[in-house]
Amino acid sequence: MKSQGGPKKYVLSFRINEEEWQLLQDVIKESGQDVSSLLRQSLKEVVRESRAE
Repeated sequence: MKSQGGPKKYVLSFRINEEEWQLLQDVIKESGQDVSSLLRQSLKEVVRESRAE
């Protein structure tokens, strides 16, 4: 069966410490976004900033 051609899905898994977990939870709560959306947005901002330098 042929693929539909949609976007590929990748799953990231990594460990963070308790302080990082609390910071992440705070940002998620303040932003109202889920963790996936927040990380996608952050990645785009980092790339934009690095290209502007």
